[in-house]
Amino acid sequence: MPAPVSLDNCAREPIHTPGSIQPHGCLLVWDESLRLKGWSGNADEMLGIVAANGATPNELHLPQPVLAAIGEIRAATDDGMGAPSHCVVAIGGRTFDVVVHRNLGCILCEFETRDWSAHDISKFSIEAHRSIERLRGIPSVEGLLVEVAQRIRTITGFDRVMAYRFRGDHSGEVVAESRRDDLPAYLGRRYPASDIPEQARRLYTLNSLRLIADIDYAPVPVCGMEPMALDMSFGVLRSVSPIHVEYLRNMGVRASMSISIV
Repeated sequence: MPAPVSLDNCAREPIHTPGSIQPHGCLLVWDESLRLKGWSGNADEMLGIVAANGATPNELHLPQPVLAAIGEIRAATDDGMGAPSHCVVAIGGRTFDVVVHRNLGCILCEFETRDWSAHDISKFSIEAHRSIERLRGIPSVEGLLVEVAQRIRTITGFDRVMAYRFRGDHSGEVVAESRRDDLPAYLGRRYPASDIPEQARRLYTLNSLRLIADIDYAPVPVCGMEPMALDMSFGVLRSVSPIHVEYLRNMGVRASMSISIV
């Protein structure tokens, strides 16, 4: 049994292999021959399937767009560093954003529940396009980060958006911020390198978007295989460190999103 995570060993915590996912979606994992080797504990209920080792995507009666996305990723020549495949499907009265990617001999298929309407998605896309066009004309990095923080907050509705810059010694500083007026300012605060350990900094360079929908979530375990053997570095549903959750709770944060600028 692995040692419990504590402040003493969090720098060694294998956060890329948590053995579980966040519950606002589900996960299916195939080997290169498209035989099911792992699945999240909520997959049967969410997708209306009976997951079993060795099942193929066809045998699970997955929608055609999902089968096409899996085939596209399987035919790719890279092993995890290329762009994932994406589609939107309706299953059992639910709408899912489906992301398929490949890593270390596994094909991971993540089904993330979508609660937004098509109209909301369209408005979001228009606002995102406007923001990108506005950012193109900013001549300095500092001005860009200030504008990015404001635009991301407008698009997402988060209460606070910060631009956090790493220094050469891996410490960091909040260099731009957009926040709700009643929240305390973090602009200019410095944080030691130990706040974001090396393995977390590495994930920032591998996976540019990470989301925690609700820090009070109950992790859903990976079944059918040794869960800690599954590398979820590129996953959108990957469960996060309990130390990080405690850190956010101490800050009064309920949900968070990180976007890497490398």
